[in-house]
Amino acid sequence: MNIHTFECVAWEQDGPDFVKPIPGTWTLLPYESARKSRCKGVLACPRCNTPWLIHDRLGTIKTPPISGNAMLVMDPFRCSCKLICTAHIKDWNLRKLYCVAYEILRSKEPIGETEYLHAETRERALFLFNQGHITDPIVRIVDCGEVIGYFATDKKEKRLVV
Repeated sequence: MNIHTFECVAWEQDGPDFVKPIPGTWTLLPYESARKSRCKGVLACPRCNTPWLIHDRLGTIKTPPISGNAMLVMDPFRCSCKLICTAHIKDWNLRKLYCVAYEILRSKEPIGETEYLHAETRERALFLFNQGHITDPIVRIVDCGEVIGYFATDKKEKRLVV
């Protein structure tokens, strides 16, 4: 089976829709679309240019020791044009995880909340947060920062893992 490496390239967009997918590349989904679909990007088949949504559960994430940028390996990738290959999706970790701490000002006492989202920069995370809360009650941002760890339970749900 052959290997195809998909480079991350910004595709031309008209609103939330991609106008011209570039064959053999992938692009990040806009934050709003990624949030709704639970997919992170879309790739274009190198043979027929058919766009396919990609999700990190469709492959294995590998981090090369030299560049440090993660790569998603989809083995096999199958397109409707009969192309079958091992797809290496480069630069899978371009968006970092940010946490926005904010307060909802509904009554005398503000209600503290947090929201996690992926963005390329802190400024972009704040912009995306604001776009997602335009219709919400009055919100005051406390701070925004890159997540450096997280808590989860192990498979037996007995201990915390960082």
